[in-house]
Amino acid sequence: MPRGRKHYLLYARQNWRDSRVLVAVIALGYTGIGVYDLLRHDVAGAFTFLLPAPLALIFLPLLYGWTKINYVTFDDDGIFIRIFMRRTTVPWEQVERGRLETMQKIFELPERKRLRTGIVRRLYREQAVCVRVREDDADLLRRRLGARTIPARELVLPVTDGDGAMAEIKLQLTAHRRQEQAEAAAQRRGAPGGRRRRR
Repeated sequence: MPRGRKHYLLYARQNWRDSRVLVAVIALGYTGIGVYDLLRHDVAGAFTFLLPAPLALIFLPLLYGWTKINYVTFDDDGIFIRIFMRRTTVPWEQVERGRLETMQKIFELPERKRLRTGIVRRLYREQAVCVRVREDDADLLRRRLGARTIPARELVLPVTDGDGAMAEIKLQLTAHRRQEQAEAAAQRRGAPGGRRRRR
C-alpha cells in the first residue's frame, strides 16, 4: 500500500543541526593546523591534520541522510512510524484521539524527568503530535519504539508539520469511525431479527 506524506521526526533534524556545526568546526580546525604546519615546513605534521579534515566532512551527508529515514506517515491502514531500523504500524482501531502539545509541556511532568535529555530540551518550543492509544497496546508499542516515543498512553511525535499531521489524523479517524459505524449497521441489518417485518 502506498504511504502518505512523510512527516520527518525533529529528533533526527536536531541531531543534524547540532552535529553539522561540530563536524565543520573539527574539519576547519584540522585544516588550519595543517596549513600552519605547512608554513612551518613540517610536512609530516601537516598531513597528520590535513588528511582527516575531508574525512570529517564525509560525515555531513551521512548525518543529513539520517534525517530522511526517521519519519511518520498517516495511511489508510494506520500510523506508520520509522525510527532508524525500528518500524511499526499503529492501526486506527488502536487510536482513541490526537492532539497537539509543546514538547516542554509534555516532558516537564515530574515522572518524565529521566526522559529530559539535551535533545528533548532543545526541542521544548516545538509542537508534537500526541496520539492516545488503547491501554492494552501501549506497553507493546513502548517496547518497540522506546519510552521517549510513548512515555505513557500517548505516542509523542515531534514532526516537521504538526498542524498538517494533526489534520491528517483527524481526517483518517473520521473516515475510520464512519466505516466502523457503517459496518456495525450492516451487521445489525443482517442479524436475525435485525429487520422489522412490514405489515
